Amino acid sequence: MRIVDIFEDFDDEDEDDYGEEDMEEIERDEAISELLYRIRNECQYYMEANPSHKDNPLFRGKDIEYGEYGDYWMEEESPYDRKPAMMPASMNAILDEGMRLAGMDAIRSNSIFCTNSEKQAHNYGEICVVYPIGNVHVSYSEDIVDAYTQRRKILTNIIYPSISNKEELPDFEEINDATYSHHGDGAEIDAILKKAKIDKRELAQRCKAVFRNDGIVNAIDKSDGEILINGDVILINAHFFRDYIRDQL
Repeated sequence: MRIVDIFEDFDDEDEDDYGEEDMEEIERDEAISELLYRIRNECQYYMEANPSHKDNPLFRGKDIEYGEYGDYWMEEESPYDRKPAMMPASMNAILDEGMRLAGMDAIRSNSIFCTNSEKQAHNYGEICVVYPIGNVHVSYSEDIVDAYTQRRKILTNIIYPSISNKEELPDFEEINDATYSHHGDGAEIDAILKKAKIDKRELAQRCKAVFRNDGIVNAIDKSDGEILINGDVILINAHFFRDYIRDQL
């Protein structure tokens, strides 16, 4: 019997008999039990594909502040139409289209961003350990660690490689205003590419040379930066994972 079942009938009257520390322990044990059950039953594909998942995990920076199990863990669904927080919208849309044309299922607008670098994850919030649910789609790059901080490299290598003189590159905000005036709301990618004077076939070839989709193990082993997952995942507070979960998997 799982611990979560033992306390299924725990009511408010019983709660009065327990102190605050007892209640925290009950909540923690409940979270442990349910989490182990979910991982063992829903994350088998990932654990079999990555046998070193306990010592060489995926990370994500995110503040876990809500959900049934509070600060311990939560499930995150892959986004349907993710909007970039800092990346110019036009650049994000162009990369999306190039990756899609290159055969990637996990692109920037439909993916959860992870990394094999705990340090990099910490830049984006509380460090969480990631356990993908089922057989998810993955893409990554060995060259692009962080698309936003390396946006100049993306411009010169992927979007506008024909411009040999870097001084001729327009400013990011100017590109964004010129090619994506609606800021992502209803703008068609064909119109964006036309205004930016980008050939779809050439864009696909350049993206195919930079991005990979050859499995989650290769992504963890070869990428030092962004790993995109199209699919749902379980996020676990890193301290909680190391203290209570890792040794039980």
